[in-house]
Amino acid sequence: MKKILIPFALVALFIVSAFTVRDNADWQLTEKYSIWFTGKRISGFFHNLKGQITFDENKLSASRIKLEVEVASIKTGNSLRTWNSKKSKWFNAKQYPTITFVSEKIQKTAKGYAATGKLKMKGVEKDVTIPFNFSNKTFFGTFQVKRSDYNVGKMKGIAKMVSDTININFTIPVTK
Repeated sequence: MKKILIPFALVALFIVSAFTVRDNADWQLTEKYSIWFTGKRISGFFHNLKGQITFDENKLSASRIKLEVEVASIKTGNSLRTWNSKKSKWFNAKQYPTITFVSEKIQKTAKGYAATGKLKMKGVEKDVTIPFNFSNKTFFGTFQVKRSDYNVGKMKGIAKMVSDTININFTIPVTK
């Protein structure tokens, strides 16, 4: 009798496990991402991005985003400005080598999605909400930060000529 039950138990286990396997919601970043910023008298790119994205449009409560940008990868199109931006007055890449975002929740919005979480830059961590869209295996969006909130540059002298509000644009293609 035990010999007969074993094959049935194995078949039942196989059938049950087939229905519990879920679609993997983990995404891998491709190298074709783009993170650029613009403001009055300033624009540029960050070239090194890494992170983990778990995103399922049908299970937003289980979705998470953790991204890290290497500050030293900044390029402004002007070698002196790029060099200066890595120094202590601006980003201080030596002491604060990364800018990070860690989501706490992701919600559906009228225009796409919004990831609410912590943005940490130059040792300062603030709550932010980043709107984004997801289409054709690509995350993309635009949001703003006030550089003075993160002690990036001073709002005096020649640095005052650079806008305090900076637009951050991103396009992050992903694969499964």
